[in-house]
Amino acid sequence: IEESISGKISEVRMDSDQLKQIFMNLLLNAIQAMHDGGRITVTSEQRNDGDVVISVSDTGPGIPEENLEKIFDPFFTTKPDGTGLGLSIIHRIIKEHDGDIKVRSTVGRGTTFELTLPLESRRGEREDTRPACRFLPPGPFGQDRKV
Repeated sequence: IEESISGKISEVRMDSDQLKQIFMNLLLNAIQAMHDGGRITVTSEQRNDGDVVISVSDTGPGIPEENLEKIFDPFFTTKPDGTGLGLSIIHRIIKEHDGDIKVRSTVGRGTTFELTLPLESRRGEREDTRPACRFLPPGPFGQDRKV
């Protein structure tokens, strides 16, 4: 697993347990996709608009185009033992935090998930009471990093 942090990353308003769940699911999917090994890269940067963008890329087999529109649907899976809930849970968590998730994939080359998280809530109707979390990219798989 390679990581790259571009400059200083501010705190995002997000539940730290949910943030851990997002990365555990994305990293587990990447590892499971690369049956013969490969590379996982995690990058992060803070854009000028204040959003934090985190990308998780792998060099696995990629996702066929016909599956890309379905991967965030609950219970959609291509794994024999999969539940199809991991990516749908990630999608829900990110949307609940006023963020966005996009996927780019090329069959035979790999997949990148790009998460965009705002530093502040975009919900004008109520004050954001979530605790702030400082983003630290995940350490080696299975190693807990504090947020």
